[in-house]
Amino acid sequence: MTPTAQHTRRQLADLADLAALLPTALITRTPNDTQRGAAPGSRPPARLDVIQLLDRRVRDLTSRAEWVDPDRAGLLPYLWTWCRDIEADALDAGHHPDDLPDTVAGCCAWLATWLDFAQTLPQWDELVWGIDRCWRNTRAATRGVRDDDPPRHARCNRCHIGT
Repeated sequence: MTPTAQHTRRQLADLADLAALLPTALITRTPNDTQRGAAPGSRPPARLDVIQLLDRRVRDLTSRAEWVDPDRAGLLPYLWTWCRDIEADALDAGHHPDDLPDTVAGCCAWLATWLDFAQTLPQWDELVWGIDRCWRNTRAATRGVRDDDPPRHARCNRCHIGT
């Protein structure tokens, strides 16, 4: 069953809010003056999944027909690629879309306004799948910093790593 434009619109609105939490979710531990280096088996000081989502580099996005993997591109380049793709189709159909945004929240809002048009395009299923994938990845990356999902374990006050 293909999700409706309304479901995808809700995911885009939620994605914009979740993306605003990514900088808070980036740091996993704070430096400790008494500890010279990371403890064996400890996590890196920054979360790599969050760094991936915050990545703003546009990699090899030269062709309109090119498929971009939402698991390998940052949120902004991935969403911007879809904005660019839908804009080109809208221009071909005689519509005059607004200028493309340059933020994740702007891309989410832009895509939300053009979802009804995008639903008529052959790439609709790929768009919906990609937005859902981005939403799931961002939701997982912001676990513990969202109000609706408190952290499962309290951090140690001394090392900030253990529980």
